[in-house]
Amino acid sequence: MREYPDTKFIVWTGAALTRSKTNEESAFRARKFLNLVKEEGDEPNDNIYVWDFYELETEGGLYLLDEYAVKPSYSHVSKKKVHG
Repeated sequence: MREYPDTKFIVWTGAALTRSKTNEESAFRARKFLNLVKEEGDEPNDNIYVWDFYELETEGGLYLLDEYAVKPSYSHVSKKKVHG
């Protein structure tokens, strides 16, 4: 991507799962991978922007917050939460 300095790229991190749809070990591995993506792929003044969707969904935690999910057993963001 850095070969195309006149093009802006947006890298969207992966989505989080609710606590009931994963386990702590897997959630830690996902967080570790996404931190690597942010640390390695987001350098100052480059043409790559990392949009941290995972951080937005988890508010810094490991799991999609239940109040953002359709329901705790369904790891998709509720339209009600997104649209107010």
